[in-house]
Amino acid sequence: MQTSFRSSFHGLTALLLATFAQAGLAMDEAPQPPEQLVSGNTLLVKNWFGPTLIQFHPDQHFQQLAPNGRSSAGSWRATGDSVCLTVTTLPPGREPREYCLELQGRALGSAWEGPTDPRNGPISYQLLQGHPDFKQLQ
Repeated sequence: MQTSFRSSFHGLTALLLATFAQAGLAMDEAPQPPEQLVSGNTLLVKNWFGPTLIQFHPDQHFQQLAPNGRSSAGSWRATGDSVCLTVTTLPPGREPREYCLELQGRALGSAWEGPTDPRNGPISYQLLQGHPDFKQLQ
């Protein structure tokens, strides 16, 4: 089954949007401020569409990667107990919007389940050290 760039991109963007529309409650023992937690590290997100990696760079840019090679990018910022992302690689005519994920009480290595999203199904998150790729996660 061949998928068009537009539908693949839409699915990848929808996953990112759903990811940051969800929030989880903290249960970890060694919480870190969001900026320290994500800068130079990765958030692994899984849902019905599969996994995606959101790699946070210290210069406050991020890259979102899917196993099929598709990607999107944008900027991130920490605010209070959350990290907020704005996707800047959007199709023509779409306006960038900011999406935030609460990380209060989270620590590197944390894994948690978010609420089930009607469009994307159950969503799980894991904070990973560095910028692993999909081959390193197998």
